[in-house]
Amino acid sequence: MGQDSSPKKWSLKEQRATYLQWFAVADEDGDGRLTGKDELRFFAMSNLSKPELKQVWAIADSKQQGYLGFYEFMTAMQLVSLAQAGNEISHDTLSSADLERLQPPTMEGLAKKLTSSDFDAKPMVMLLGQYSTGKTTFIKHLLKTSYPGAHIGPEPTTDRFVVITSGPDERCIPGNTIAVQADMPYSGLSSFGTAFLSMFECSQMPHPGRSSGRSVANISLELHLLAPDLPHR
Repeated sequence: MGQDSSPKKWSLKEQRATYLQWFAVADEDGDGRLTGKDELRFFAMSNLSKPELKQVWAIADSKQQGYLGFYEFMTAMQLVSLAQAGNEISHDTLSSADLERLQPPTMEGLAKKLTSSDFDAKPMVMLLGQYSTGKTTFIKHLLKTSYPGAHIGPEPTTDRFVVITSGPDERCIPGNTIAVQADMPYSGLSSFGTAFLSMFECSQMPHPGRSSGRSVANISLELHLLAPDLPHR
């Protein structure tokens, strides 16, 4: 039997949580209402035409209040998703849709919704600076050891972003691999494309002197993010 290729179910609770985040972004003045001005700015990220967005608004604002509350906003988002999939924007389309399999619309420029791995992620420390300013040496001092892929040289090394994290063994993991690991909070980096992921790398290592691998450094910084030297143009 073939695999079921239909979209995964997206419960009402999950939809509400996501759209609450989006509503807060769209409602810039925080009054709990989306007016035409708010709507134009936020809904434009869907890349639907103005006539299509006018239809979405007319259906969502069925009471003709002149604004959208949260639940009307949810209806509007469902209509946008249906329209992006090539469906007609109408009451009938919405009422006949399987809303539990209707995924959120694509909103250009809107951050991807947070996943469990984002909430479970350890705190991060990001280091930025020109080459030969001591970033790698500083991290090695914190760890009291070197880490996989560490390199110190007299020449500028502007070719990599490295994240250092705890793990059961010492190894370097390519960026395009770690970006698709469900238990790691880096899936959002995929939006920067393969060019960025080719420069992104994970350096995994067990805690020196601990067998559990629970944290990388004695200072309780369990995850470090090291940016490359800032390139010169």
